[in-house]
Amino acid sequence: MHRGAWVAADAVEGAERDGRRWRLRLAGGAAISVSATYAAEARRRQWLRPPPRAGD
Repeated sequence: MHRGAWVAADAVEGAERDGRRWRLRLAGGAAISVSATYAAEARRRQWLRPPPRAGD
């Protein structure tokens, strides 16, 4: 996916870690990396929460 991609807020279904980086999971199964520049904004929107682990 192009690094300058825009994401509609309604399309964000969750987030996952990719090593030290975050990826947003989008409706339809796509995923997009969150750049360091926009990680703070993604946190402010409360998108950067990993899915709950089994047993939590």
